[in-house]
Parts: sequence; structure tokens; C-alpha cells
Amino acid sequence: MRSFAFIFLFLWACPVWGTEIFIPPTRAEADGTVVVSVMIDQVDNLAGIELVIRYDPGMLQYRKAAKTRQTKSLIHVVNAKKPGQLKLVMAGAKGIKGADFAVARIEFAATPQATAQTTVVAIEAVQLMNDQLKGIDCQVKNGSVVIAAAPLRP
Repeated sequence: MRSFAFIFLFLWACPVWGTEIFIPPTRAEADGTVVVSVMIDQVDNLAGIELVIRYDPGMLQYRKAAKTRQTKSLIHVVNAKKPGQLKLVMAGAKGIKGADFAVARIEFAATPQATAQTTVVAIEAVQLMNDQLKGIDCQVKNGSVVIAAAPLRP
């Protein structure tokens, strides 16, 4: 009985799942601004992020990427030279921690062709590092962007 209690306590205290970085489902109006959040479920001592994000340039047009309140201490660089692909790098000397927060918000414009369509904004590659330059294991979950039909104008 004691060994069962020890095993239960061990499994309960150890995280079964690692960090998850994800893009939640997003809705937007046609010909409007689409803000896609890159979220993280939990992390401790995050000092570096490297993301490659793919999107359909026929449906979305990249405008800008911004840090959030939680990532304001990190510097960030965005490479958006190739339509349909963003490379986002964030780094800092001291790690941050938290749960269920956005690491970045990416602003797109919905193109006229995107009316009443669904598209995917996908994290194609990710690398997370702590302030000791050790990798942080993570899983990726991608979300869809639903672009509604254009509202009726009087």
C-alpha cells in the first residue's frame, strides 16, 4: 500500500505534459484586421523563443507583430520578407515564467479573397530556451482563422 501511495504522489507531482505553445481559434470580419495570438500554457524560466509561422498570403497580409505584457522584457525581431512565412525571435537575459499567456500578437489584414473562408496560421517550427541556454521541450497546437462574410453596408 505504501508503494502505491508513493507512486501516486510521484505521478501527481511530476508534470506529465510539457509546455504547449499554440494558436487559438480566431474569428475576424472580411476586409478587417485579424489579430492572432501565439499562446503558451505554462513555462518557467523562458529566455528565448524562435518561431517559424506559416500563413496563406492569399487570405492574410502581414502587418506587424507585437510583444505582450508578459514578454515586454524580451527583445524581438521579426523577419517577414517572404510572404506566407514569418520568423519571430525573442530573447532576454533573464527568464520569464507564467501560465496561459500570449507571447506575441500578430496582426494581419484579411484580403478580399478571404471573405467567408477558413485558413490556418501554423507554427511550423519552434525552439524555446531558458536563461541557461537549455532547450525547453514543448508541443505545438495550431489554430484556424475564420473570416466572416463582409458586413452589409447601408
